[in-house]
Amino acid sequence: LDMPGKKLKPERYLRNWRRIMDGILWFVKSHITDEPCVIVNGYKMYLHKHDNGISKELAIYRIHEPVNTSHYDYIVQPGMCVVDIGSNLGYYVLIASKIVGKRGQVIAIEPQDENQGMLRKNIIRNGCNDNVKCIRYAIGDKNEDKKFYLSKRSNLHSMIKPFGYKGYTVVKMKTLDTLLDELNIEHVDLV
Repeated sequence: LDMPGKKLKPERYLRNWRRIMDGILWFVKSHITDEPCVIVNGYKMYLHKHDNGISKELAIYRIHEPVNTSHYDYIVQPGMCVVDIGSNLGYYVLIASKIVGKRGQVIAIEPQDENQGMLRKNIIRNGCNDNVKCIRYAIGDKNEDKKFYLSKRSNLHSMIKPFGYKGYTVVKMKTLDTLLDELNIEHVDLV
C-alpha cells in the first residue's frame, strides 16, 4: 500500500472498510421493513428507520455505550426509583425496568415527539408499562416553553444547537423538582 512519498497503514483501510460495511448493513436493515426491530439486551426494540445515530448503532452492534451499559447494569438495583432524562428510544429505560422490578419505578422523560412515540412502543412491546412512567417534557432550570434543537441523529437532540442541526421545535420544560412534586415522588435513587 504505497503512494508516492507516503506509506499508508493497513489499519486505516480496515477502519474505512468497516464503516462502509456498517453503512451497507444499516441501509439493508432500514429498507427491508417500515420499522426496523432488533433484539437488544434481550428486548425487542423498534428503531427509527432513517436515524444514523443510536438506531443505526443498535441495528448493527446490538449495544450502545458498552462500558456505561455495564456500569448501569451494576448500579441499578431492585426496588430503586430511576429517572432517565432524555430517554430517546428507551435503551436504558428497558434495562432499568427489568432490574428495578415490580417494587421499583422508572420515570422516562423524553420531549421529542418521534422519540416519545418510539419510546412508548418499546415500553409496551416489552411489557414494561407496569413500572415505567413516560413523561413528555424537557428538564431544565425553569418551568417554561423552550426551543429544542433537532439533530440528524435522534440521540443528539438538545437545548443547545447540536452537530447536524436540522431545525427546532418548542417543548415544555420543567425543573426536575417541579416534575417530581407533580408525580408525588419523594425519593429518587438514580438520575
